[in-house]
Parts: sequence; structure tokens; C-alpha cells
Amino acid sequence: ENGCILSEYPPGTPPVGAHFPVRNRLISGLCDGVIVVEGDSRSGALITARHALYQGRDVYAVPGRIGDAAAEGTNTLIKQGARAITSASDVLKNYEFLYSHTVRVSAAVKEMSVPAAQSAEETAETMHVAAGNGPKYYGSGLYGGNREDRSPRKSPLKKEKVPAEKIPPKKMVEQFRENEPKPKKTMIEANHVELDLLGETEKKIYAALVPDVPVLADDIPVKDLTMSAVLAGLTMLELCGAVECGAGGYYMRRSADEAPLKTAEE
Repeated sequence: ENGCILSEYPPGTPPVGAHFPVRNRLISGLCDGVIVVEGDSRSGALITARHALYQGRDVYAVPGRIGDAAAEGTNTLIKQGARAITSASDVLKNYEFLYSHTVRVSAAVKEMSVPAAQSAEETAETMHVAAGNGPKYYGSGLYGGNREDRSPRKSPLKKEKVPAEKIPPKKMVEQFRENEPKPKKTMIEANHVELDLLGETEKKIYAALVPDVPVLADDIPVKDLTMSAVLAGLTMLELCGAVECGAGGYYMRRSADEAPLKTAEE
């Protein structure tokens, strides 16, 4: 009734730029489709589009003029298979059969044909924001919001190779050890899990999971727990690092060296 905050970070976490792609993964997961209106080749909107593709969501892109930096991202998405759209009705017609009680393409087309009561500048002034790249334009500098030319990225400087005969033997051994290939790990190394901080629901779910064996939430052998309670418990276990969520909705215990827990009832 009063709104909801959905986040993977605890209260008080500052708005760091690295958190935006993680947040956008949640946004795309809650949507039926993602529309990318514009963005250059390095736009953060493309990260959201990749999340949407991975999650099986529809991806739409508004085509732009060839050569325009703000259209590089959307034109690339279209080449990669995104649906090109030029109006809202192009999107709505794909969901009219899913949401027949709320989506009406004909009504939307009729509504869009009516001239807007306010211009974009008047609407921006009413909402106390700036239209375009003004001082209060929230899109400036974010996700390709500014249209200024960007300098190309500089390639990293290459180090000159030193002949082997000029390197002391001890130095050669150190360099060899630094470049020695490390064994590949198929699993993410688990952090220490404070199991005492978990509730009884989380402990039941954790004890029912088998290390290194992915399983769907529906197939976790827990009794007297509803599916909503299981999903909530898995979320808490994932946040504390005890469970890893993979593709297709599979969950797996990360700490393979931990012995199965015993609940209070057992």
C-alpha cells in the first residue's frame, strides 16, 4: 500500500556506481520487457539489456541515425536480434493477449494521437527538472545522457621485454612463479558463514541442500514450509554467502566442507 524497497544491499549503503548494474538486474527481472531508447556503445543501458536477455525477457530498441553516437547502442542491439520499435503500440501489441484486462492497443493509439496538454519544456518546469542537458538534467553524465563527444579509451602501455641474459637468476625464478598458471576452480570459494545468525527456516533449507549439487527451489526436500518461505530463506542464505544461485533458478550450497546442520526439532 505504501511502496516497497527491493535491494541486495543493507540500509545505509551509499549509492556507488558499481551497484547500478546489480540494481538493473533486479529491474529487468521484474519486467516483461526492456526498452532501450538510446545509448552509446558504452552505455549502462546495454548492461540492463544483457541482463534481460539472460533472464529470458523481451528486449526492444529504438533505431537511430547511423553515425549518431547516442544511437550506437540501440542499433547494435537491433543487429543482435532486439526488436526494433518506433511507437508504444509496437510494444503493447505483444502483451495485449497476456494482460487483456488492462492493455488495449487501440485505446493507446487513440490516446497518443491526442495532442499533449503540455510541452516537454512545460512538463519539465512543472516537475522542477531540466529538459535536455540543463543544470538539473538527471541524465547528464549517466548512461550516455550527455551528448558530448567522448575521447577514445587509451590502450594500456606495453612493457618492454628485458632479455633473459640481463635478468639475474633469482629474478627469473620470481617472474616464473608470478606467471605460473594457477589451477582452475569450478566453484566460487566460499566465505565463512555465520550459521548461528541464521533462523530456523534458513537452517532447515541449508541442511536439506547437498554441497555441489544444484537443485531447483521446488525440489528442496523441506517439510512444513511454503514455497514463499523457501524462496525467502534462499534469499537470506544467498546474501550471507551460504548458497549460490545459478542460471535457470538452480541453487547450490557453496560451503562444501560444512557438515549438515541439525535443527532444533531434530
